[in-house]
Amino acid sequence: MPTFAPNSLTWPRRARVEIRAEHRRRIWQSRCGRFRVVESRCLLGGEHTYAVRYYALRLEILADGRPFWEKLSDHRKRACAFAACEKESQELSVES
Repeated sequence: MPTFAPNSLTWPRRARVEIRAEHRRRIWQSRCGRFRVVESRCLLGGEHTYAVRYYALRLEILADGRPFWEKLSDHRKRACAFAACEKESQELSVES
């Protein structure tokens, strides 16, 4: 796991795993619950292998009260996705 400043987000060591017929996902959710990093690997395509992608997500609450995970960015490396969440968290804390 990447190391960050003391006032940064806290992340679990292990990811939650989702396996479906078409994809496999590993999901790390910050302790505060507002940010996620998702590793997505497509299982379709037979002999073709698809690259693993990492997505940085932020929780938004819609007007009707439903949760929605907004994609902040996508990356090829996990550390970059964590850094994008950290940066967004810092920007949100400055605005408050």
